[in-house]
Amino acid sequence: MEEMKAFLLSRDYPSDYLDALIPPQIAVLYETARDKDAYFYGFMPAKASHANTSRGEIPADELDVTAAVSYCPIRADGAAYVGEFLVSVCYNWEKLPVIRGRDTITVNWDSSVLKYGGDQNFTAYDYFRHPGSSQWETYKTWKQPNALGQGSVRIDTYLDSGGYIDSGTMWGYATGLAGAVNISLDPNGMLSLKTEAVDPAVIHAMYTR
Repeated sequence: MEEMKAFLLSRDYPSDYLDALIPPQIAVLYETARDKDAYFYGFMPAKASHANTSRGEIPADELDVTAAVSYCPIRADGAAYVGEFLVSVCYNWEKLPVIRGRDTITVNWDSSVLKYGGDQNFTAYDYFRHPGSSQWETYKTWKQPNALGQGSVRIDTYLDSGGYIDSGTMWGYATGLAGAVNISLDPNGMLSLKTEAVDPAVIHAMYTR
């Protein structure tokens, strides 16, 4: 894990961001950055709120949602360009919700600037901390979004896991809940790294429960 963090630090990912991620989230980020030759680009807006708008937003000390953008550089005619942007939305429940079921995560972007990179570059995971081993485990994986629109994707995330403890004789609920959504976005046209930077704010994420 420390080697993965060291690699990501060398790709400009902030240390405080990495420290807030759980091991499976770091592993996916590392594999993506390594395989795609990606670098940290910036953070984009991310919020968590209740579907019942009268209840407002979910406090960060209850649910931490962080959305980071990476970029994959390419070179053409002696200049550096953005080949694609990689978006990673990670959530971690700091205070476990009493009612657990289906929540949603939505990623939106300006479709005049960016376009969806395809399901082949989409992954989403739900993780839980096992009540017996206290280790983080993956309990749901998706290879395509639940909904895709012009400038948006949506994934349903499920907070309903647990595991057997005491050598399989007793069931216990998860002691931690987290997850991640990863997509790629392609620039509409050639995008120079020097002169045509994209504001990460054109991409934003929302966790709704």
